[in-house]
Amino acid sequence: MSKSFARFLSYIFHPGIIPTILLGMLYFLTPYLLGLESVTIKYRIIILLFVSTYTLVFPGLFVLWLYRRKSIKSMHLQELSDRRLPYFFGIICTSFLAYFFYTKSGLQQSSVIISAILAALILITVISLFWQISAHAAGVGGLIGGLMGIIIHFGENYLNIPFFISLLIGGFVISARLKLNAHNPAQVIAGFACGFTCGLMGAYFL
Repeated sequence: MSKSFARFLSYIFHPGIIPTILLGMLYFLTPYLLGLESVTIKYRIIILLFVSTYTLVFPGLFVLWLYRRKSIKSMHLQELSDRRLPYFFGIICTSFLAYFFYTKSGLQQSSVIISAILAALILITVISLFWQISAHAAGVGGLIGGLMGIIIHFGENYLNIPFFISLLIGGFVISARLKLNAHNPAQVIAGFACGFTCGLMGAYFL
């Protein structure tokens, strides 16, 4: 794997886009699991755009703002000190999203998924106060754990192919982070374990 391809994978499968990918799979392949079978496709897309705004766009703009103010050294958040404010801001955005979904009729199951993602983010943030753990690995771990948990819990065969594709993507993303020397094996394993555990547990509360 070349470093340019590794950087491409890191951008495409940024942790902030994983919630949208996971919910997108569920909204269009198994909407009945989240109580959205009677909801129009247009409305589902609007919900996903809303999710992306709070998990990717707003946190990304906040990082850009911090970088321009020289509050962080790099937008890649390579140093632990650079990660604290962006991660805490991410917790605030994701908390709002989980609460908003919880208060809206028909979106409570989506709130469970977002809450599992929030739990992983909180765990990653706490660990990052003293040790650099891979958020990318946590993201793909959460995706894989969430899909696996739903498949096991509900016996949902429609998610088998997305699950195996996620396994493949997860392997590539973790390899990319190692190729770029962004993390060592212990950091990606720990990140994957955090995300996978939260995703797996979240599936059982649906």
